[in-house]
Amino acid sequence: MLQTQKKLLDIKTEVLPKARSSVLFSNELNYKLNSGNRTESAQYLVKITLTTSSQSSGLSPTSGLATNVFYSAIAKYEIIDSTTGKVLHIGRTFARSDYDSTGQRFANYRALIDSENRAITVLAENVHHQLLGYFSQQKGL
Repeated sequence: MLQTQKKLLDIKTEVLPKARSSVLFSNELNYKLNSGNRTESAQYLVKITLTTSSQSSGLSPTSGLATNVFYSAIAKYEIIDSTTGKVLHIGRTFARSDYDSTGQRFANYRALIDSENRAITVLAENVHHQLLGYFSQQKGL
């Protein structure tokens, strides 16, 4: 396990596209990997592409507005050996969170942000666990 932890400390992350969710994700994942200490020259580069969306699941019969909204986030990532440029592993994971929608604009916006925060935190945990799994199985790296 100690060897795996050393490898996780030697990872630099690159998250695209540049958006609020990407910054949240990058901060969460970097904190999980190396307590938030950024590494400029690392042995491994993890390139992550985030895709987010929200979808209504119910409508109010009186107002016609959405009553429940699902927020989804998908992370596709590649682990790249920085010295050779070789792609070592490709992975994908997702997370979902929902929130109740009301007729109040600010409350809906705040609920969306809270839902996004929850989904991104779970997504970062998922990627972290997948990286742990990958590096713990690699003997020759």
